[in-house]
Amino acid sequence: MEQLKIQKKWLIIAASVLVVLGIGYFCGVMYFTEHFFLRTNISGIDCSGRTAEEAEQSLQDHVEKYVLQVIDVNENVEEIKGSDFEIEHLMDDEVQKVHKKQNPYLWFVSLFKEQNIELTIDFKYNEELLNAAIANMECMKAENQVAPVSATLAYQNGTFEIVDEVYGTQIDVEKIYPVIRESVDALAASVNLGEKGCYVQPVYTTESEKVLATQAELNKYLTANITYSLDSTVVTVDKDKIAEWVYADADMNPVISAEKVKAFTDTLGASYNTPDEAQTLTTPTGKQVSISGAKKGRIVGSDSECTQLIEEIKAGTVTTRSPILSQEATPEGELGWGTTYVEVDITEQHMWYIQNGTVVFESDVVTGAPGRDTPTGIFEILTKKRDKVLKGNIMPNGQREYETPVSYWARVTWTGIGFHDATWQAQFGGQRYLQGYGSHGCINMPFSAVKEFYGMISVGDTVIIHK
Repeated sequence: MEQLKIQKKWLIIAASVLVVLGIGYFCGVMYFTEHFFLRTNISGIDCSGRTAEEAEQSLQDHVEKYVLQVIDVNENVEEIKGSDFEIEHLMDDEVQKVHKKQNPYLWFVSLFKEQNIELTIDFKYNEELLNAAIANMECMKAENQVAPVSATLAYQNGTFEIVDEVYGTQIDVEKIYPVIRESVDALAASVNLGEKGCYVQPVYTTESEKVLATQAELNKYLTANITYSLDSTVVTVDKDKIAEWVYADADMNPVISAEKVKAFTDTLGASYNTPDEAQTLTTPTGKQVSISGAKKGRIVGSDSECTQLIEEIKAGTVTTRSPILSQEATPEGELGWGTTYVEVDITEQHMWYIQNGTVVFESDVVTGAPGRDTPTGIFEILTKKRDKVLKGNIMPNGQREYETPVSYWARVTWTGIGFHDATWQAQFGGQRYLQGYGSHGCINMPFSAVKEFYGMISVGDTVIIHK
């Protein structure tokens, strides 16, 4: 009997529980017919237990109270508010549609399972105002913009080493605007400008292939060692000197400064050049005359030496040598003008053509009148020409001082001095050049003499004119 009472009690309890659960279940059905299930998120917004209208309001509030946190490279945070650029939610019936698809009889499932529903939230905003908000951020102000510095190469401890790049705070304006617009379009809570690549980057970094290649090339240059033997003086171009001349340009190309190398090769001449010297000429008449600059000194060819030195640096050449000369010194004991030359003695009014040390031709001449003197010095036959018209300077009236045709012309200077026939001269030699019959500076010769002389000489023959 007692057992039946206990069983009856438990049946009553079970029935009561079932009644309570049934009532609870049907209350839930009734409730969730108008509300979203528990643990329901729509586009990231918690809409648990809300009606469709309340959920729509939550989405609207989410849009119209939207704030984007902008994090700069220094972890500073700025905010751009949706109200600053007139963001506005565009109502539609998507939330209603989602709610209608919800089966209220399965509401209990939400007790155990979260559901995340993604909807496209329609909204609009004023893009010009958004751009203005971006432009007014602290990170966009000029005083907060620090340009990046590329990695460079510096000569340290006998080698070119890489100096690290510096990452600045200069905003890349072509990137920041689309990045922030994309964040707003996605209603993102934040955006990290550094992670999105919104900063101007150094052109070259320590890992740039071009930096490494140029470093290797410059260090190759440093392996060159050129020693100059300058008589008793030795000058060495070593890596410390080369490092003063080489560098990486703005485009990270290896450069050897031709200007600096040329300045150096210019200094070689100060130690190595020797002066031209006067030399005594014994004329065929036995007179001795000092001829300035007849014996040539040696001269360093600075331009050629500069070119050669740059090529040796590029190749990493190690050598000992003398510098390149633009003029060799006249060997000791040799005549500066050689053994074949034309000689004109203004005092004697006579000329000779000496070939291999022997007089093979001579003639009386008439040289320049006082004030139009024939120049003295060492010259050469520059050109030969038949049937030339010699022309004087243009006078104020527009006429030439003279226009004289000659049959034979051998130029000595580019200013118009040369040998030529002068059929207007009654005679040659003596003192006629001082008596009003002198030329305008040329060497006048008898027709027959100049004809023979013209056939003997060659362009390039030395011409010595003295008094």
